[in-house]
Amino acid sequence: MFRTLTIGVGLTLTLLLAACTQSTAQPAIQREPSTTTKQVKTSNEPAVQVSRANFERIQLAVTENDYASTLTQVKALFGKATRTTETKFPSYEQPLKTYIWENTTKSLAGATVTISFHDGLAVAKSYQMAKLATNPRVTTDLVTKLKPGTTYSQVVTKLGPPNAVNNVATKHRNIQVLTYNQIKDQPQTAITLVFHQNELAEKTRSAL
Repeated sequence: MFRTLTIGVGLTLTLLLAACTQSTAQPAIQREPSTTTKQVKTSNEPAVQVSRANFERIQLAVTENDYASTLTQVKALFGKATRTTETKFPSYEQPLKTYIWENTTKSLAGATVTISFHDGLAVAKSYQMAKLATNPRVTTDLVTKLKPGTTYSQVVTKLGPPNAVNNVATKHRNIQVLTYNQIKDQPQTAITLVFHQNELAEKTRSAL
């Protein structure tokens, strides 16, 4: 079973980070991608667009040996940002520069995409409220059967693209939060899945 969530995803992520990181945490050193870097299948889609495929290509560093995407690389994927702002994270003393894109493709229809940077390297990425078609695979029964330790990619393979993603990485911590709004048997329910270091750690649900 999974618990009922009574606070928003953004607040959940903030509280998790506050508990798991220190104010002195710094992003990992940028290195060339290793053989374990996640690869996304090529397609006939234009290279520069705010799509879910390009969102998945953006890397966040977790350890000193990890590769983190640079601002230049993100702009090469997404193009010019709609606007910029500053975002305060409990892991960093100073607000981080955050770039926002709203001109998304159908794969992220209606979503707002944000990427935050520290010293020119991506340390947080998210998209919110993507208006995706109802996926018949997403049922409360299937979510209940997901076991702790299931990886991020395994969950997405089983459930399909989520309506929202929040991913924050510091030197020693990677937290991913997925939200599914299109639940076949409970259309007024949102399912939230929290991953630590790419492994499922928590399942919650809330009313829409």
